[in-house]
Amino acid sequence: MAKIAVLSDLHLPNRADDVNRLFARLLEEFRASHVTELWLLGDIFDLFVGNFSFWKDLHRDIFEHFERLSRMGCQITYLEGNHDFRMNAVLESLGLRVRDEVCHKTVSGLACELAHGDLVNTEDAAYLRWRAFTRNPWLHRVVGSFPSYLAEQLLLPMSEAISRKSRKHSGVSPTQETSLRDLYRAHAEARFQEGVQALFLGHCHISDLYVRPGSKEFYLNLGTWLSGSYRYALWEPEKNFLPEVLKANG
Repeated sequence: MAKIAVLSDLHLPNRADDVNRLFARLLEEFRASHVTELWLLGDIFDLFVGNFSFWKDLHRDIFEHFERLSRMGCQITYLEGNHDFRMNAVLESLGLRVRDEVCHKTVSGLACELAHGDLVNTEDAAYLRWRAFTRNPWLHRVVGSFPSYLAEQLLLPMSEAISRKSRKHSGVSPTQETSLRDLYRAHAEARFQEGVQALFLGHCHISDLYVRPGSKEFYLNLGTWLSGSYRYALWEPEKNFLPEVLKANG
């Protein structure tokens, strides 16, 4: 039977800290409880860009747990976010399956759609321009040509700056929260109309479990670990049609 773990928007800093250790322990729990699939919906790290070896050194414990899960037979799907992308060679060497954009799966006969969720707001022109720039192939060819030591000197200070900014501006106002929740639910309704039965998104940092009225179609967003919620989901669709939202133990 399928037993699926789902996480999104952890924003782990590129240094050893309690949150990194919490995630490593959670991955060990997934292995002990025989999770069959792990879905990582992007922005797991504050910054992870490019296939540079130093990323493995920074998160050795986490990557070792990824590899152990994969060897156990757990299928790990990693969707690129807007903080972590173009690192497919590093992660695929550990047995992960890296995907950009949208990923479709069929689980226990249910049509599932997974995405980071950063393309939901089509009116955020500034962000969409930035996303197009960071995904531009020529930029990745240039950055990819850097020797690892130079990339480390450039990217790690940037990572620390992003970490500080993320933690300083992790919240939204009640009005923004309501607006974002409505926007993502409207997107979910549109996807349900197209035949999606279980939709999993991240990015907006607004936690939500929305069930379409009169149906068993649902949309799940786990919010962000920046809020201190440490949410993750376990989904066993043969037992319950809805995922169980849990909190990782500190």
